[in-house]
This record gives sequence, structure tokens and C-alpha cells, in this order.
Amino acid sequence: MNNLISFIERTMAPIAKKISKNPWVKAIQNAFFASVPVTLIGSICLLLGNPVLDSSTMDPGILKSFMQGWEAIATTLHTPLETIRFFTLGNLTLYVVFGIGYNLGKSYKLNQQLTSIIALFSFFVSSCLSLEGPTAIQFTDSSGLFTGIIVSIASVEFARFLINKKIGTIDISKYGVPDVLAASFNSMIPIGIVGAVFVTIGILSLSVLGTPLPGIMGIIFSPLMNAVDSVWFVIIYWLLTALLWWAGVHDATLYAPISGFICMALLANQDAYAAGTALNNLPYVFTDNFWWWYLNYGILPLCIMCLTSKSHQIKSIGKIAISFQCK
Repeated sequence: MNNLISFIERTMAPIAKKISKNPWVKAIQNAFFASVPVTLIGSICLLLGNPVLDSSTMDPGILKSFMQGWEAIATTLHTPLETIRFFTLGNLTLYVVFGIGYNLGKSYKLNQQLTSIIALFSFFVSSCLSLEGPTAIQFTDSSGLFTGIIVSIASVEFARFLINKKIGTIDISKYGVPDVLAASFNSMIPIGIVGAVFVTIGILSLSVLGTPLPGIMGIIFSPLMNAVDSVWFVIIYWLLTALLWWAGVHDATLYAPISGFICMALLANQDAYAAGTALNNLPYVFTDNFWWWYLNYGILPLCIMCLTSKSHQIKSIGKIAISFQCK
């Protein structure tokens, strides 16, 4: 036991701590943490506006009366609930992009307002366009999350390089103008250069590959999404999390690098559910909720224990429970 703990402290813990201190990882992690209130509000509105059971198929009783009341609330408040859901979950990518830009600016001691604007600006010009020109804002839901993360990091890093090298900077601070205005003028040309680069990337994606940039990102990251949405990944992640906790390292160090994949899976499920998809047909199974309920709370270990039982009836229950949850 002591040897195992010593091995974790010597090898895994330093790696996990180093990853957690990476400015990109910290920015992504903090952006998702900051967007939790928006996610929760949108999730509540999604749940209130979409009753999980149909009262017309239920026998008379308390449960049917409860569901009828729920359906009445969903019908009466459909417009405000759907509006809030759309501007929270339906546009979560914008909040994440803004948060990443802000946190990177904080890490690099740059003007956080400007770095947030740079991140949003770069995402818009690279993703919300067509060969004919700008289009309605799109890919702000789960479909644009990977693009938002990569573009926000790349654009802030590029702008930081230009500003640090004083490429195109205009220094008017010596004229006694407010600091915010001086920072804006100092970054004006670098922001223009960044915008030109990312709008070019977006146009090349459309003209050469025939697909918007978020579509290309979705294709590139689809193998990783499929890998994350597997029982083997869940088991490995769960074991590593337990080992890190055992060694006194918070599991956020492991969660941060994959938070984008986890959040995108949850958002895709929520978008599908809002569109009317049945709960047993949602696109992703092994989400964060699955880990908490079936691993951390012990339901899956209990099912495995049932499989080892000598009782044929208990063993059958374990098989049914695992197969049902994997469907």
C-alpha cells in the first residue's frame, strides 16, 4: 500500500499538477466553472418545459395529477422557458469563449476585456460566415464548442505575440488618456490582424473543404468524442480519479483537459432532448451524470456484485441493470 501511494506521488501527482497549472487548461477549466450558473438555469428551464412523462397514458392518481400540472406549466410558460434555454444552453459556446479569453488575459497580465473581445471576435469571423458573406450567428450551441475553445486560445495567443513584439501597436498612454482607451488603441491593429487571419481560415474552410470550420473540427474530434463515450474510458477515468484523490490530488486536475468533451456530450444530449428525442435514444450515454450515479454513488459496483452472486435471480438482476443502462 505504501509503495503504491509513493508511486502515485512520484509519477502521477506531479504530472497532474503540471497539467492543472497550464494556462490553457486553467482557462478552459475556469471558463466552464464560470458558466455553471448559466448551464444550471438553462437545464432547469429545459426540464420544466419538457415533462418526462405523458399524463394521458397514466392511470388516475397523484402522479397523473402532478404530471398534468407540470404539463400545464410547460404549456403556459413555453415562450419564456424556451427563450431562457436558448440564450443559456443554446449559446453556451459564447460564454465559454468569453471566459477562456478573459482567463488567458488574466494569466498573461493583459487587458481581460480586450482578450475576451478578441476571442469572441475571432470565433464570429471564423465560424459565422458563408462564401457570400456573413450569416446569422450559428454554431453557438454544442456544435461549435470545440471550435470556440481552439479559436479563443489561438486568437489570444496570436494577439499576445503581436502585442509583445509591438507589431502594429499604437502607444498613446503618454498623452494622459485613460488606461482603457490607451489599451484599446494599443491593440487596435493587432486585433485587426487577428481578425483577418481567422476570417481567412473560415473562408478557406468553406471554399477548399466545403464545410464550415466547426464542421471540420467536429470531424477531427469525433474519434476522441467516441472514445470518451465508452465504458472503458469511464472505468479508466474513474480509477485514475480515485487514485489521485487517494494521493491527495483534486480530481479537477484530471477533469480539466477533458472538460470540453464532457460538456459537449451533455449539451448534445440536452439539444437532442429539447428537439423531442426520447431519453433512451440520446446520442451520448457515458456522460458525467453516468459517472456520478453509477460509479461514485456505487450503483455500478453493486450491479457487478450482483453478477458474482450464487443466486440466479440476483445475477439476472445485475445483468438486466447493466444492459438497461448501457442502452
